[in-house]
Amino acid sequence: MKSWIIRRTGGPEVLELEEVDAAVAGPGEVTIDVEAIGVNAADRYRRLGVMGPIEGSVTPGIEAIGTVRDDPSGRLAVGTRVATVMGGLQFERRGTYAEQVTVLATNVVALPETTLGLRDLASIPELYLTAWGAVDRDLGITADDTLLVRGASAALGLAATAYASTILGARVIAVVRSEKHADTVRAFGAADVVVEDAGWTDRVRTLAPHGIDGALDVVGGDGIVATSHVVAPFGKVVVVGLLAGPPVLDGVNLMTDLAPATAVGFFPSQLLGTPALPLDESPLPEVIAAIEQGDIPSLTTRSFAFDEVRAMHELLDAPREPGKFVVLLDV
Repeated sequence: MKSWIIRRTGGPEVLELEEVDAAVAGPGEVTIDVEAIGVNAADRYRRLGVMGPIEGSVTPGIEAIGTVRDDPSGRLAVGTRVATVMGGLQFERRGTYAEQVTVLATNVVALPETTLGLRDLASIPELYLTAWGAVDRDLGITADDTLLVRGASAALGLAATAYASTILGARVIAVVRSEKHADTVRAFGAADVVVEDAGWTDRVRTLAPHGIDGALDVVGGDGIVATSHVVAPFGKVVVVGLLAGPPVLDGVNLMTDLAPATAVGFFPSQLLGTPALPLDESPLPEVIAAIEQGDIPSLTTRSFAFDEVRAMHELLDAPREPGKFVVLLDV
């Protein structure tokens, strides 16, 4: 089978398309014929060495849509269309930039029948499952709550906004870097949009005088402290992104710098498929139905052929509009 391989850190030129032997599924694993790949910032970070050194050869990619080739347990029939995310992909095992991938059975979700094509399906799993874990399970947001999403125009911010507003029924206040993204985040369900500038927290407090119930911070950096000050007492800030760098808060005084009785934590998508967050409880069927019905826009902005992965990574390194790239194997 063909697979994209990285043997050293660097730019897109380090990606090489090669013939490799397919892995054989063992106990607790499933082999999938890959049909489409969702592209994530983690793929780029892996190539650059941000997520650790490259030792030996690495196949990048942390999610895919495909059909079951082999499930030794018999749980999934051959040909079943599935999504797979995380579970050590691109770290402890080969990633999804390949014609076949062998993954942990706990990190495979059978998909419902749908009229959505692979181009739209491929952008769903990692983003919406991360939004589910962070917004639903970590923050505990319900239909009675107000959620703030900082960095709402990023792909994960858009997914979290759509999930919270459309699937959970919550009110979402979106914080963006530029007014030019306001219409986009409103299309994904934001009730209010605030541009992040020197006075953004004051405007949020005007919109939610009693404080918001929870905040999802996709940006990270030291802006996390400011985010905490729009959260009501006993609320929480959950960080899920690194757009402004690692969420390291040097010299922060918990008593004087953070808002009173406000928790701050980080949600790692590595929890997906673990006993703490089993995927058989995931909301993917509801999300797929909402996109199919037009209640949530598609996140896919551009698709690429499998042999265009290196060129796609060149675009991934450059500034681009909100949304997600996907790779289709049969185009």
